[in-house]
Amino acid sequence: MKENGMQEAIISGGRVLHHGPRRSLLLLTASVGDGEIEGVGEAILEGSADTVESILEQMILTAVGKTVWSAEELEMQMRAGSFYPPGMLGLSALSAMDQAIWDLKGKALGIPVWKMLGGSFHTRVPLYFHAQSGDAFPTSEQDARDRAVAAVASASEALNNGARMVKTCVFGPVQSLPTRRQLHLQVIFLQELQELIGPEVDLAVDVHGRYTYPGVLRLLEALAELPLAFVEEPLHPVDRLSYARVVERSPFPIAAGERLGELWEFRQALDDGITILQPDLAHCGGLTGGMRIGALARTAGAQVALHNPLGPVNLVASINLVASQSNFMIQETVDLGGSLLVEPLRLEDGTINVHEQLNAPGLGLVIDPRKLLGGGGSDWRTPVWRDEIGAVRPW
Repeated sequence: MKENGMQEAIISGGRVLHHGPRRSLLLLTASVGDGEIEGVGEAILEGSADTVESILEQMILTAVGKTVWSAEELEMQMRAGSFYPPGMLGLSALSAMDQAIWDLKGKALGIPVWKMLGGSFHTRVPLYFHAQSGDAFPTSEQDARDRAVAAVASASEALNNGARMVKTCVFGPVQSLPTRRQLHLQVIFLQELQELIGPEVDLAVDVHGRYTYPGVLRLLEALAELPLAFVEEPLHPVDRLSYARVVERSPFPIAAGERLGELWEFRQALDDGITILQPDLAHCGGLTGGMRIGALARTAGAQVALHNPLGPVNLVASINLVASQSNFMIQETVDLGGSLLVEPLRLEDGTINVHEQLNAPGLGLVIDPRKLLGGGGSDWRTPVWRDEIGAVRPW
């Protein structure tokens, strides 16, 4: 059946698939004419995979029988399923639904999702990768230098294929104030890492919300002479009152947003002076949420650098979105699809060619069923850290 010349697509069912730690997928089906199509979305909140799956089961029941062309109404119905705000758990489930519905829309129309979102403002999407060698502090200056060599080796394939940026995480755990020795070893590691990757590759540093406000000031002072592209999540997102003060005193652009979900939270981040927003399409409401956040960022002159330490489905969804965003900066990834897809993405001069690699209808990916896991989902749990005096510290 067609409605106003458009192929109707009615959601008929859904189930959760698994393909590794921190990796779960929603497979949503829709009836189109006499056949069925399938849409996929990344369905995970790290450390709480089973809870997200339970929420998704309820959302699937709400979605069955609804048309994919009423996604806004369907989102409101799924939100209305609880009297309380969805929180990050509910938003992560909602994000998987949104990604899968966009995939279904594109397949029903026979065009790529990025064309539905406004076309390719960027024909090539640059990616950045992680360069890391353990979380614990080095034991000596030589250990710090050796760790930098290992960090470069961890990103060597991406660097050899033209990656223009890598990101590394600060060491931990730290007490309320990092010691002078901890800062000294951190700086040696970063200096050596920057030297090894060379002047053509940018370096970003993720603080992972591990520091207190006084500790961050001390860290930024120690790093001030380094040519960092940005410093990510210098504080835990709940410490909102300190963010504006950090932005004001930082010599680097501040990036944040991976642990934010609702649009109003990103508006607050912009009010605090954050100039690089990092929404994660697996947690912020999917592509629809990402569109809203990107448009909001434009009103403040901010850039968007989507967060993604997850799987290739979230990566492909992200590329479909950012290809159409004029204020897009760079896309994070850890997996080009070798763990899941029939045809993994190919990194060419540090970028993904949208026209060549994502030209199939929908999100443009095909899952290899041989790479899926049977049984239960992710058993990954967020590590619990203790500092030198035994106090629990953020990971």
